[in-house]
Amino acid sequence: MRSLLLFIGSVLYPAIMIIISPILVCLYLLFGMVLLSRFVQSKWHLLTAPIVLFKQQVLHLSYKKQQLVFRPKAVRLH
Repeated sequence: MRSLLLFIGSVLYPAIMIIISPILVCLYLLFGMVLLSRFVQSKWHLLTAPIVLFKQQVLHLSYKKQQLVFRPKAVRLH
């Protein structure tokens, strides 16, 4: 009886692991993507803040004044 159980276990364990392994890999990848997306969402404002600030400060100006923003100060004053 004991050898029969050992035999069944030795046959079933690899079969079950072959079935479960891809599922576990998918779950790990899914969990990793969820964590990564939450991290990116929490830090997204740090990435976009300089762009938004630039838009607020420069892009509402007229075209001529926008060109002056990118010139060195010495050129602007002459």
